[in-house]
Amino acid sequence: MVIGTHLNNGTTDVKNIVETFVQDDTDLNELVDDAIILAHYIGMVTRADKTKTRIDSCVFVPFTLFPSPFPRQIFIEAFEIQKAMQLLYFRVSNDFEFLIKTLEPVASTNKFVSHQLKLYRAVQSQPIRQPLTLHITRSDYMCHVSKSNESEHEEEYQLKQVEMNIGQLGGNSISNRSTILHRQMLEKVGVDPAIVPDNDADGIMAQGLYQAWKAFGVDDAVFIISRKFHDIEFFQLKIRLKQFSENKIKIVRLSLKDCIFGTELASKKKFNSQALSEPGVLEYFFPEPEYAQKVKNIRKTFAKMWSLEQEDDEIMKIINYAIENPGNYVLKPCEEGGVNNFWDEEIAENLRIFNTEERAAHILMEPCCEEFLGVRPNDEANAQLSNIVSELGIYGYLLGNSSNMAVLRNERNGYMLRSKREDATEGGIHAGGGVHDSPYLF
Repeated sequence: MVIGTHLNNGTTDVKNIVETFVQDDTDLNELVDDAIILAHYIGMVTRADKTKTRIDSCVFVPFTLFPSPFPRQIFIEAFEIQKAMQLLYFRVSNDFEFLIKTLEPVASTNKFVSHQLKLYRAVQSQPIRQPLTLHITRSDYMCHVSKSNESEHEEEYQLKQVEMNIGQLGGNSISNRSTILHRQMLEKVGVDPAIVPDNDADGIMAQGLYQAWKAFGVDDAVFIISRKFHDIEFFQLKIRLKQFSENKIKIVRLSLKDCIFGTELASKKKFNSQALSEPGVLEYFFPEPEYAQKVKNIRKTFAKMWSLEQEDDEIMKIINYAIENPGNYVLKPCEEGGVNNFWDEEIAENLRIFNTEERAAHILMEPCCEEFLGVRPNDEANAQLSNIVSELGIYGYLLGNSSNMAVLRNERNGYMLRSKREDATEGGIHAGGGVHDSPYLF
């Protein structure tokens, strides 16, 4: 568990949230014990055996003791832009020429992406057998703090997108439980729990699945949820289903997919802000006049990113500056899932030795502080006070038709807040760098 205090100087009573709520070490230890008991009670737990082979014991997942301050306006902006983001990626995922053109430089050094493009071309050469597709999404953002143009002593908060996740998402059920836990912890210290917004992250997922089943149009259609990761295992699953049903269950590959092949490609880092931020790209995907303001709002969320495949003067200047000042950047592979990023001196070392094709497989980005007290299972020091950075994810889904580009449903609801230590290079909760959190809106 983590107790968080943010360094957002724009806050007042919520800036040093731990000092405000916790009177002394005795008070702190009692609150920590209460939070751990509550976490077990509401199912905010995971298996104690990391190999997942035993099911007879569990531990609580890491979380902040109190919710972390987060600007209310930034939270509202992230929520309101979600539908437009989902529509954008639906259109991108169905634009064959744009996907191929954007990813070909990456494929030259990435065998997996090269293989994906080969499959994608083969798929596109065939007629669409199942036009319906479901995009279950979570768009992740950070609150970027910059100096005000009017006064260097004032700060401005800006919403900046980290990435768009589509398809296999995690954390939504724990996010709901984090909201429950943090609201009760606030009540214990006499704070109105309504300061933490409502959360229905798992409900929006269920709604998306139901609407997809309904659109499928077969009354006795069933969901098949498999945690297998390889085609050969899926093939074996088909055989077992047929055997179990005495061949009454017929498996045909006309299923409604949770995102089509193009969506897998459109979710790559190359598209998250970098390719889509090029002049005229958003206008290309949103030619309708009524989306003009949405285009402006989306563009404002793009963090500064640079594609490195070119060798013009501007890109070389940025590369040289990053080599001299690596602490100002993060270097991300185009094919990654929140890990394998390069930080600090690793950036300078790799930029010195990368050839043109290797540089093309990466994105250079400006990283978007706060302080928190965190609780983790099996920690000797049960609570740790640290400076943190928070990442907000907004959940939603889009159900569409890839043949005529019609949108059947486009909805959003629920959120996830993850926080990590300011000095942590990776923020994954399972990897040990992050913790579950909730926004204390101000």
